[in-house]
Amino acid sequence: MNVNHDMRVMREETFGPVAPIMVFDTDDEAIAIARPWGFDPSAVRVPVRIWHGELDQAVPASMGRHLAARLPHVRATFLPGEAHHVFLERWDEILGEVARLGLPEPA
Repeated sequence: MNVNHDMRVMREETFGPVAPIMVFDTDDEAIAIARPWGFDPSAVRVPVRIWHGELDQAVPASMGRHLAARLPHVRATFLPGEAHHVFLERWDEILGEVARLGLPEPA
């Protein structure tokens, strides 16, 4: 009981008499994790950048960590003391990083 997304039992398929129980703060959080996305995040082959506030109550940091653990080419930053609208305070930093990474030319 009270497992989290960082635990192996939540990341890998388990065979045997195991029933991990995860506690969610909101129904929306449980639905977002349980709802099929239509693709496997581990199949994403492009670089992904995540900025996430540790105090985010709309999308808990545990959800960001769960996603970051499943994406193969991710760089994630979790910001203590920041909440859901982290981009408002970090706009220059985020855009600067996007500009440095560059965008591929359209085909």
